[in-house]
Amino acid sequence: FVKHFLHIVGQVPLQGNPLGTAMEVSKTKYPQVLYNADYNASKLGMIKSLFLAVGTNCILSGDIDHARQCAGCANYFKMFIEDVFNTSLSAEIIGGFGLDKDIELLSGDEKTLVRYFQKHIPCSSCLDEKYKEVKSVKKLGWCGNPQCKIPDRMAERSGMAFCDRCKRVNYCSRKCQKVHWRAGHKEQCEEMRDIRKAYEKSSQKSS
Repeated sequence: FVKHFLHIVGQVPLQGNPLGTAMEVSKTKYPQVLYNADYNASKLGMIKSLFLAVGTNCILSGDIDHARQCAGCANYFKMFIEDVFNTSLSAEIIGGFGLDKDIELLSGDEKTLVRYFQKHIPCSSCLDEKYKEVKSVKKLGWCGNPQCKIPDRMAERSGMAFCDRCKRVNYCSRKCQKVHWRAGHKEQCEEMRDIRKAYEKSSQKSS
C-alpha cells in the first residue's frame, strides 16, 4: 500500500493534488486497507509510521525527492487520523485545511524536511548530525498564486506573508497576492476562513 501510494504521489504534479489523487486511487485498489471492518486510527497510524520510517532513511541516504513525498504522505495521514477520528469535522474539510502544509512538505527544502522528521519519529536524535549539516539552509515556502513567476513558486519563507483574512494562503509578494485575489481567491477566501475557524474550534474541543 505504502509503495503504491508513494508511486502515485510521484506521478502527479503539485497543482494536480497528488495526495488526494493517491487516496482516491488507493481506495479502489486497496479497499481492504481503507474500508475493512477493523478500519481504525491504530492501523492508519501504522501506515503513517511507515511513511516516516521510509522518509527518514531517504533523508539519511540523500534521496531528498522521495523524502519530500514521504513527508507529505505522513502529514496527510496524520491530519486524517488525528482530526477525522478525534473531531466532528469531515474528511473533506480536514483534507482541505492540511493541503498547504502538504504542499510545503512535498516541495520543501532539506532543512524543513529534517525538522519535520525530527519532530515526528521516535528517535529524533537519529537526525541530529543531518540537521547540523542543513541548519544554515534558508527555509522556503510555496507561493499560493498559480501565476507566480519565480522558479517552482518557491520563495524564502521569512519574506512571505499569509492572506490577512483566511490566513491559509501564503504569498511571496503583495503583487502575487493581488493577482491571486483577482483571479479567484476573493471567492474562496471566506470559505477558507470559515474552515479555519471550524477547525480551530473543533481542535479546542477535542484537546
